[in-house]
Amino acid sequence: MLGVVSEQFPKGGVLALNFTGAVGQVGVGVLGAVILGSVQDKQLDQNLAAYDKQHNVTYHSTYVTKEKTGIFGSYKALDPDKYEAAPVKTRQLIEQVQDAAKKDALRTVSFFPVLMLVCYLALIFYFRSKGGYKPVLLEHEQPALFVGEI
Repeated sequence: MLGVVSEQFPKGGVLALNFTGAVGQVGVGVLGAVILGSVQDKQLDQNLAAYDKQHNVTYHSTYVTKEKTGIFGSYKALDPDKYEAAPVKTRQLIEQVQDAAKKDALRTVSFFPVLMLVCYLALIFYFRSKGGYKPVLLEHEQPALFVGEI
């Protein structure tokens, strides 16, 4: 992306490149962490409920009771106080279900890199439809004279 910005908008210079990089970092660092955490909590909620149905136990209703509100609405998450007070075997079981939920969450958010791939392919086809990729060249300008210079 930085290559496209630097060649298509050369007058933007370093400021355009820094702004593009900053937007990417904000997207990954701030929004990405929130989205990933939300998806992980929702996956744990679903996986523990499914485990309860399979094994006829009540871990979900006992330990997944903390209400959270995220970007995608309200959901229930694992209550850390109840989890810490749980017996060791229960915590180990919840950790196993939580590990599976983390893997499921990563599978879910892998949509974003695929979306980026589609966008880059769209850029490639866009440039090809215009006759190929052509860098924008800046015209050479005469330097301005300083005050007092003859």
